[in-house]
Amino acid sequence: DLGATVCAPRRANCLICPLEPDCAGAASGNPLAFPVPPEKPVRPTRYGHAFVIIHQGKVFLRQRGPKGLLARMTEVPGSEWTSGTTEPAFPFDAGWKRAGTVGHTFTHFHLVAEVWSVSGDLPLNEGWWADVDALDNEALPSVFRKVLKAAGVEN
Repeated sequence: DLGATVCAPRRANCLICPLEPDCAGAASGNPLAFPVPPEKPVRPTRYGHAFVIIHQGKVFLRQRGPKGLLARMTEVPGSEWTSGTTEPAFPFDAGWKRAGTVGHTFTHFHLVAEVWSVSGDLPLNEGWWADVDALDNEALPSVFRKVLKAAGVEN
């Protein structure tokens, strides 16, 4: 295979290449500039909110839905990820404090999430309280680990 042995991306050996007479790279005098890689498409940006609830050394978690991105993995409560910024729709009334912003790039889009946190034993359902010291045992994707870190929750 010429591409693996003679004309490798960082090492072109034009002197022994049988295609050299018709090669645009050799004719240019700079064969390492070829082939020109296509430009990567710009990833769209989506926006959302993540709500970190902390109480006595525990953080509230829940399981994502059965379909879609990060299906059935663990998350903190949050909003939908949309193409435009929105005001936060908090899951309940409390003293929410803005804890920061997290950026995370997925294969097809970039996410910017505003992180909000609150402390207290608050009315919650469809989830569980996880010990902060045991978060390594949870199926938390890296985006939600970033969210927890922004909220000051670290194990």
